[in-house]
Amino acid sequence: MAKAFTPGLTVTARTTYRARRVLPITGDVLVARGAQVKADTVVAQTFMEGDAFPMRAANILSANPKDLPGLMLKKLG
Repeated sequence: MAKAFTPGLTVTARTTYRARRVLPITGDVLVARGAQVKADTVVAQTFMEGDAFPMRAANILSANPKDLPGLMLKKLG
């Protein structure tokens, strides 16, 4: 079995990785800015009331996603 290797790519024991994470809805940030975290550390959480699930309304209505706001009975927000 062949192994993939990119010439010039090195593996280091200590690497700093910075990422900007954004919650899709309002929530609580549990870690201070600049704090060191492990891979399994929970950095933020959010709660949703009820059993919410995403659905592709444009596909269900067989409409263009750009036309969807005009087809809605309730306004966004």
